[in-house]
Amino acid sequence: MEKLLPVSGLLKKSFAIYQQRFGVLAGIQLLNVPFALIGGLYGKLFFRDSFRDAVMANPWAFGAMAAVLLAVFIAGVIVTLWTQLALILSMKERQPTMDAGGLLALAWQKSGSFAWVYFLTNSIVVGGFLMLVVPGILFAVWFSFALYVFAAEGLTGMEALKRSRALVAGNWWGVGYRFLCVGALFFMMLAVTSWIPFASDALNIFFCMPFGVIFGYLLYDNVKNAR
Repeated sequence: MEKLLPVSGLLKKSFAIYQQRFGVLAGIQLLNVPFALIGGLYGKLFFRDSFRDAVMANPWAFGAMAAVLLAVFIAGVIVTLWTQLALILSMKERQPTMDAGGLLALAWQKSGSFAWVYFLTNSIVVGGFLMLVVPGILFAVWFSFALYVFAAEGLTGMEALKRSRALVAGNWWGVGYRFLCVGALFFMMLAVTSWIPFASDALNIFFCMPFGVIFGYLLYDNVKNAR
């Protein structure tokens, strides 16, 4: 039986895997770049008074803009879930021959079931925060491994959430603390780069998202082997 690795140990192992697999991880994450660029450019345009006033004054322009943004948002959500699953599978399928294209193809086949687990997890966590803050925090840690369970163990729906809760049982504080530490690290890094145009987007896409998945998967694997 293993003990839970300290935060420093998890960060060190995560960074080593991130460096080793950077090409594959970056190849997956490239799909998220267009949506970050569109969001950033639209934000800059909308904060210009002349552009905002012109759009708001013309119902047709406003409707067209709203339709485009809705389409981009939906496509962005689909791509985000797709690439997130591909990142998780990159930890499960670590053969040298499995490249970004292969992982994305594999993730696409499983994307529907993955989206359902994602929806269930976030619905329960958000519902907990809407009731009271404490249940939301409790649920967030309990179900933090649900997506990893889906990818690694093939459990779907509520079974993935139940398995996650069972893994976290007895280690709630340890798991929560480790996720809090890496979350705080990402927050500080993004805050520092937020004043540089598109820098925080690039950091989030090419470092925080893949590194966070690696960290979470290693923690999931560590907790599973420690039981």
